[in-house]
Amino acid sequence: MATSPEEAETTPGAAEMRLLPGGRFSEGELIRRDAWSESYRGYDGVLQRPVTLRRPRTDVDEASARACFVRTAFALSWLEHPGVFAIHALCERPPYLVLAHNEGRSLADVLVGLRAGAPEVGAQYPLERLLGDFSRACLVIESAHRLDVIHASLQADALLLGNFGDVYITDWWVARPPQNIQGRKRVELQRAAQLPIFAALLAGEVPVASQWLQWESLAPEVRAGAEPTRASDVWGLGRVLAEIVDAWFAAEAELPVASFRAGTVEGALRRLCEEACAADPADRLGSARELSERLDMLLSGHVIEQRDRLRARAHRVAAELALADALLSPRKATQARTRAVEELSRALALDPDDQAALRLIGTLFERAEEVFAGPAGDEYARLRAQERARGSRLGALAFALAMVIQGAILVAFPGVSGTQLALLLLFGCLAAAWVGLMGFFGWTQPKHFLINGCFITLAIGAFSFVLGPWIYVPGFSLAANVVLVTNSRPEPRFLAAHVALACFSMLGPSLLMRFGLLPATYGSDATAYIATSFATLSETPILVLLAVGNLLFIALPLMLLGRNVERLNAIERSLFAQAWLLRELLPRERQRD
Repeated sequence: MATSPEEAETTPGAAEMRLLPGGRFSEGELIRRDAWSESYRGYDGVLQRPVTLRRPRTDVDEASARACFVRTAFALSWLEHPGVFAIHALCERPPYLVLAHNEGRSLADVLVGLRAGAPEVGAQYPLERLLGDFSRACLVIESAHRLDVIHASLQADALLLGNFGDVYITDWWVARPPQNIQGRKRVELQRAAQLPIFAALLAGEVPVASQWLQWESLAPEVRAGAEPTRASDVWGLGRVLAEIVDAWFAAEAELPVASFRAGTVEGALRRLCEEACAADPADRLGSARELSERLDMLLSGHVIEQRDRLRARAHRVAAELALADALLSPRKATQARTRAVEELSRALALDPDDQAALRLIGTLFERAEEVFAGPAGDEYARLRAQERARGSRLGALAFALAMVIQGAILVAFPGVSGTQLALLLLFGCLAAAWVGLMGFFGWTQPKHFLINGCFITLAIGAFSFVLGPWIYVPGFSLAANVVLVTNSRPEPRFLAAHVALACFSMLGPSLLMRFGLLPATYGSDATAYIATSFATLSETPILVLLAVGNLLFIALPLMLLGRNVERLNAIERSLFAQAWLLRELLPRERQRD
């Protein structure tokens, strides 16, 4: 809305405004002072709106200030981008520029506030906004390059950030005027060269006021004496971007805004700064537009990342609620845990670095075996049956091979008859065949364990009845029972009964023959080379000693094996439950809107 002079007097500073020669513009309070100029709040009495009046300082070298004034006036009149302040009027006596007024804030002031940890600055200027404004500033410089103008002195103080997304580049007093321009702009340049105020500048007779240059803002090749180029401005933009990154991430811990906390984003920004600020101009980014586009791509990726992070948080909260339902409703615990796993899977697919979701996974792992109440239990039983069947077939082959090797060893004993050797191989092959059938028909469940154990007991008992409890009979018994226990992995109560059956299968026939309940079928001269059997022993101590030795030979390994199998079962169930959870948690497909 237009403001009349009377209304303007009600605003702060309006009373101090004085009318300048010509009667159109009024000058008010000082709003900015730099090395060569002063900017005042002004008012345009014709257009009825506030303006900014900029004029050379009178307390510095007059010729240098005049040179800066001319360079600035030409750059602002020559450039055609909204990010360059338009000149409303140019007056020479007294010299001043009438520019559009803006209540923005320089980037340098914003960075000072960030370094000081001012929370209001961090809230008003989050990093997304700073980077977006900087990207638009790059396009302002790109438009100047298209018109063959080089800023040559870019720094944070030269970027003015408006309140409505507008960004301006200021401080054009070092800018190099066009030297190689074609087309319509060449004609306009020739016309400008005829104007008294710009004639000397375009003729190369207006030097840069080097005493006011900030040398750290100049590109390395310019400091070395070379002429500024487009690459020099790219270097300056990279340096400004580095200041933004340094100020933000140094003060991030003290700011209330959670933005760009991922180290990968900071690393990407710093790599972009390094590319723009390369020492060799040929190694820098190709243009200011390329820097803007690279930054926009990074910003777009961050926006998507932030959106996914919020969605992941929603899924994590849903998982927490599902776990709470599992604790409050035991009847629905299985469904609730399954739902929690599904929600955690979605959360981690969207944000793999969600620490809260990872802690929930740890909670699930601590109680991983509870998943056996659901579909995981069925899957475990199916896989376990397949593993038992495969193990039984391999066990049958190994057992048969062991019997053949043992038979070959026994051939060396002169006291072993051919009949005994044939029976040994026969029983070994039958046991191996039985183990193989266990795997083929799936008779490896714990409920089949005692049935299989009884069969092994009868087989070994018959073996012992025919041959006697010699050293190869306990070995045969131990081998058969180890295969059975390993494949079936019985529960502890079944294992104890099986150990008793295994011991009885070997010693039972001898004891029965000792008490006359079975006829003595061994103990002939053919076996005299090895030892006397239980059936021919009359000395009780020797009988007890041999019995105890055989019991230890059978019982101790089986008990140790049973304990290890029990521990193996627990570890296997726990690992399977964790693997099941991990499979459910693995992101199958990254879902996006």
